[in-house]
Amino acid sequence: MCPVWSEYVTNVLIESGYVSRAAIVGTDGRRWATSPTLELSSEEIQAIARGFVEPASLRLEGISLCGKPYTCTRMDSVVMVGREGATGAGCVVYRCRNSLVIGVYEDGVHPGGCYNMICKVGDYLREHGL
Repeated sequence: MCPVWSEYVTNVLIESGYVSRAAIVGTDGRRWATSPTLELSSEEIQAIARGFVEPASLRLEGISLCGKPYTCTRMDSVVMVGREGATGAGCVVYRCRNSLVIGVYEDGVHPGGCYNMICKVGDYLREHGL
């Protein structure tokens, strides 16, 4: 894992108060940086990356993060949003060129705050070709 990306995860995303757990990962399934409690498998990362190209499976089965399913409530070519039905928790995934920025928020956190933070970091990575 790269210390620079770890600082983005911790100092920018987690410390914002809007993102409970976060990761920056390669679309190839490699983890660049993750918060300690976000244990994503390579298969989950690759399924999400494929979902941006072929969204049918994620729309049907949902977004899986750490084995937990989130119903896909919004998806376009850059951002997907998921929500857990039983609680108010959810996730936001931003697709960059070679990476994904993933954020999870817990019940009681405003979803828009998480969405904005993930998009800000995603925009930065996208602008820099990552």
